[in-house]
Amino acid sequence: MEYTNKEIILHPGELYFGAAPKRIRTVLGSCVAISVWHPQLKVGGLCHYLIATTGKPKEHLLDTKYAAVAGDQLIRHMTNHGRLDAYQVSIWGGGDMNRLPLTDTVGFQNIAFARQWVEAHNLRVRHEDVGSDICRTLIFDLADGVCYLKKYRVDDNGHRYEH
Repeated sequence: MEYTNKEIILHPGELYFGAAPKRIRTVLGSCVAISVWHPQLKVGGLCHYLIATTGKPKEHLLDTKYAAVAGDQLIRHMTNHGRLDAYQVSIWGGGDMNRLPLTDTVGFQNIAFARQWVEAHNLRVRHEDVGSDICRTLIFDLADGVCYLKKYRVDDNGHRYEH
């Protein structure tokens, strides 16, 4: 995790929860980010997980690159600050970077976990921008709960093209 004056740069496998006036920035491919925001308290967070595991191997209990661990930690932060039903939840990412016509890609599994996590905790999804063969840069502003999203494709030579 990197910090600037008012911005946190979240790398894959990291989680941040805090208060305004912070902004959280991350870049997503097949990974998924779940953003949560409490409009009255102006607190929220973002987890950026890589692997949609449902189990929690002992050696990975604190590793938020695993969806189950990231989800558990995000819920803990949420309940420490307010009721779960007061949060606005959004799901981002899960792109298919290999452009495969399969429903069992890493991105697909990550999206499925996020949706199951939301349902298991009786939360409501405010916004969802998932799937496709695109990358996303996400900036989540904890002052107003707005997520700024830039979408782009990356060709086989590593060149970016806005989507």
